[in-house]
Amino acid sequence: MGSEEGKWSSSYDAKEEAAKVVGELRESFSSNKTRSYDWRASQLKNILKIADNHEQDILHALRSDLSKPEMDSLFSADFTRIHVAWTNLETEKLSSTIRH
Repeated sequence: MGSEEGKWSSSYDAKEEAAKVVGELRESFSSNKTRSYDWRASQLKNILKIADNHEQDILHALRSDLSKPEMDSLFSADFTRIHVAWTNLETEKLSSTIRH
């Protein structure tokens, strides 16, 4: 029994890693760096770049995991929200509407 348990042990601890990432994200948010237009624009550009560079991978995953047709995936709410946020970022000036 002990050897079976040892077979699955690893130096990677998902809970520890998740706690570390959450801590870093909270620290970043608390520093107010996420409020600036430049930071938000940079993040949205990077998300769009990743989505564009990996579009076929994303479509394949949605099709194989969720049986989602390609056209539904292309017009999904998540991709639409990213584009709407990018389009409206400057006009809405989100940094003035979000309160910590």
